Amino acid sequence: MKQLMSTVLVLTIIVIPATSWAERSTITRETVVDSSKTSQIVPQVTPSPPTPPRLNPQPKPSSPRPPSLSPQTKPRPAGSIVDQSTPSRPTPQPNPLIFQGEAVIQPMNLLPDLQVEHIFLSSTNANPKEGQEVTIISAIKNHGLGAAVNPEVTLATTVQGPTGVMVPAFPFTYNETLTEGQQRPFIKKFIVPKWGSYTSTLTVDPANKIGEVHEINNDKSVSFSVDPAPDLTVCIDNGKRPPVFAKREIKAVVKNIGQGSTGTADLKLYFYVEGHGAQYYDIPMLSGNAAHTITRNHKWPTSGTKTITARVIYDGYEFNGLNNEANGSYFVRLPHHDKYGIYTINCSTGATFNSWQTCWDQYINVSH
Repeated sequence: MKQLMSTVLVLTIIVIPATSWAERSTITRETVVDSSKTSQIVPQVTPSPPTPPRLNPQPKPSSPRPPSLSPQTKPRPAGSIVDQSTPSRPTPQPNPLIFQGEAVIQPMNLLPDLQVEHIFLSSTNANPKEGQEVTIISAIKNHGLGAAVNPEVTLATTVQGPTGVMVPAFPFTYNETLTEGQQRPFIKKFIVPKWGSYTSTLTVDPANKIGEVHEINNDKSVSFSVDPAPDLTVCIDNGKRPPVFAKREIKAVVKNIGQGSTGTADLKLYFYVEGHGAQYYDIPMLSGNAAHTITRNHKWPTSGTKTITARVIYDGYEFNGLNNEANGSYFVRLPHHDKYGIYTINCSTGATFNSWQTCWDQYINVSH
């Protein structure tokens, strides 16, 4: 019996893969019947479903672990070529213009460099006297690589001499652009008002409106002396009332109110008296504030107003050539006419005095 059941079980295991569960029950039942031919009937046993044969599973391929990425590394798309070489750091290039707000700052090597090339006093009047014109000759040049747009200059002059003497400053603008190496002249003429020591300084870009390589090389100066000059004036009688046929003295005084000497230049006085003509008188050299007196003595046979004129004639330079002449008159009266009248001293400067003594005290003997 054990042998038979073993056979049935073996057969059942072999047949299972090719049949369904229903067919398995039929076969089992038939097998038991066939076995009864040689032995008693065995109760039907329904076996539990067999365990399907265990197959050796293929190992599951493991997924590749993504490489760890640093926080700065970005994943690359599949199929991209990774450059394993070490990247070189780019060489920084100089930036020609650095913008900061509205201002533009240029590198030092691209800025202009304005300089005063030279400055001197023109030889046309290298030894000037007060009241004369002088000429300052100079030039500016751009020594930098950058351009200077509309550069400005100012000529300022200081004086060491008489109190209160001032020379105005002379500003000037070049309405053009000076590129590298370009140079422009500067020439200025002006009157030196009084004697003394003068220093004229030309400054380019005085307000520092233009950014430059150097800001301390923008000026140059020239110094020169201005000598005092003579200033010749004359005073004469005016308003005397001499009677006819009476001789009277007619006086003229030449006064140098300047600080300079007349030197060796020719100096004369033209002296005209109506009714007696004009005469010329030589005047000696007059130093500063010196005076010289000339007199004429005449009488008139007829009455009336007689004009007189005195004029200084000088071949040299003087400070003011417009105050060299004075005019006056005499009234020649008849013997019975009133001898009193208004008597004055007229000077070519416009000053008047009521006597020669007052004129001497307040004008002739006073330093000007």
